[in-house]
Amino acid sequence: MLRAGIIGCGGITERRHAPVLTSFVGHVELAALADVSEARLALIGDKYSVSPAHRYTDYEAMLKNESLDLVHVCTPHHLHKPQAIAALQAGSHVLMEKPIATTVEEADHIIEAADHAGKKLTISHNQWTLTDLLVDLLIENAKFRQSTKQTINKSDNQQFPSGDRTNEDSTL
Repeated sequence: MLRAGIIGCGGITERRHAPVLTSFVGHVELAALADVSEARLALIGDKYSVSPAHRYTDYEAMLKNESLDLVHVCTPHHLHKPQAIAALQAGSHVLMEKPIATTVEEADHIIEAADHAGKKLTISHNQWTLTDLLVDLLIENAKFRQSTKQTINKSDNQQFPSGDRTNEDSTL
């Protein structure tokens, strides 16, 4: 079973990361939490059955005291670099909320740390905007159009309303 820890117990942890990790019953254990807010630690820890002994107000203490296979970094962007690098150096794979860092140089340092540690680094995008939804709709529309085109092309010598085009030269 994989042992997971989360650094940062804000809304994205409550709505996405903790529920997903705890849904893998028998495969993943949400073993430890770190946050600067004791109230958030208590809320998330109680809600997802993380023992008070495995809740930390200092992420470095969590990484030192817990044997974690993976760590989710769910903190403000400017904290990603030190937290991700510390988790990688502690021997954990890391999943971070986007963006990876606030500068390209910071991102490069995190990637180098993952390479050096031989660990996986993944960036997650869990929040969707109207633009994201519109892109999804366009992709689905394109899939529908392609599917419709394939269906039309399967018809033998189907005549279109103009009477001068067959399925072989049709496009949607």
